[in-house]
Amino acid sequence: MTGQSPFDPRKLSLDVMQAAEVMTAFFDAAEHIAQSWLMAMLGVARGGGQ
Repeated sequence: MTGQSPFDPRKLSLDVMQAAEVMTAFFDAAEHIAQSWLMAMLGVARGGGQ
């Protein structure tokens, strides 16, 4: 037993933290894109009568 096990809680928690950061950044970007798209659609809908 050298302590070199495939299941390392410290590495697992680090992977989870990195995944959480990636997901947070992804959702922030998705929210920004959705808001921009919504504003563009509303602008087109308002200006469509011209």
